[in-house]
Amino acid sequence: MKADNLKFLMNQLRFTGFGEGLFGSLQEKMEAGEETFVLQAVHEEDRDGVLEADLYFGRGKQEDYWFFNRYLATLTVGKEKRSHSFQIRQSGHLNTSFLQAGHLLAGRPIYADYAGKNEHSGRKVWMELDLERKESPERFRVRRYFDSYGYDVERALEKTGLKAQIRADQLSLIIEQLQRGYRTKV
Repeated sequence: MKADNLKFLMNQLRFTGFGEGLFGSLQEKMEAGEETFVLQAVHEEDRDGVLEADLYFGRGKQEDYWFFNRYLATLTVGKEKRSHSFQIRQSGHLNTSFLQAGHLLAGRPIYADYAGKNEHSGRKVWMELDLERKESPERFRVRRYFDSYGYDVERALEKTGLKAQIRADQLSLIIEQLQRGYRTKV
């Protein structure tokens, strides 16, 4: 096991929203030399339900290098379970965080950097999961709305009449919370 690989994976866990609680388990699995392994994470229950994830790691073709490939997030609300697999991009792309995954599984969109491999790469996009349609057993269909689609949060707040009720100093905070997928009080 290489120390720089462990540090890289620890940073990926931290920046993807899994914190530092899995560092010990990660190091143990890597030291054991397993080709593939899975770690489990749980986010405390909140008003959306319980959010859990299975994190999938695999050894690359280079000896002693492991990669965080994907995680399967599951939101349990009462007896209903929704799961979606989120790929981890290795080369500097922003990944969907664990908390953002929870927002998406709860049916709320997020505004994020698009990391696809086409002309839209690096642009901002609204994303939501189509919770009625699955592409595969582990993936819902993802709807993407780029800025060219014409949606503007501030204009939407204006149309509902809510913008007039919001203090100017709070407007940018509310817009940012909505873009991150949070429910916000107005």
